[in-house]
Amino acid sequence: MTKGSGWNWRSVISFSLLFSAVVLILSGIALLIAPSGRIARETGWQILGFDKERWESIHDLFGFVFIFLTLIHLWLNYKALLAYLRDRARNVYRLRAELLTALLLSGVVFLVAALRLLPL
Repeated sequence: MTKGSGWNWRSVISFSLLFSAVVLILSGIALLIAPSGRIARETGWQILGFDKERWESIHDLFGFVFIFLTLIHLWLNYKALLAYLRDRARNVYRLRAELLTALLLSGVVFLVAALRLLPL
């Protein structure tokens, strides 16, 4: 499709991903600061007019929407993605320290969450 004419699905998907990410961040923050389920129910806890169960529903639904939109985004942009990955694969040897650092940080975050080392 030429620029300026017709409908642009890539833009719709990209903006929808952005808006979904914003909702996921907001709902994640709401759930992070929410008290436990029993306390939230007994006290009538709400933020922005929604109780904890509603925030959980919003977060779950937008999580699924985000995953679905990500798959569509990858499908619509697979050629550019493959070209990018091919180019990066040629240069990955230069980024060994950064790759290992990112892998180590991800592993630490996973272990902290899995072993419940922090109150998250």
